[in-house]
Amino acid sequence: ARVDFQGSGLLELTLAFSAVWEQRGGVWKALLHHTSKLE
Repeated sequence: ARVDFQGSGLLELTLAFSAVWEQRGGVWKALLHHTSKLE
C-alpha cells in the first residue's frame, strides 16, 4: 500500500528534518564517535 503524505504535512517535515540532519551530519558523527569511545 502506498501512503500519501501530502495532506498530513509529514513529507514536508521529513524533508526539513533531512536538511537539518545533513547540515549537522558532521556534528552528529563526531558526537557518535565520542559516545562510542566512552563505552
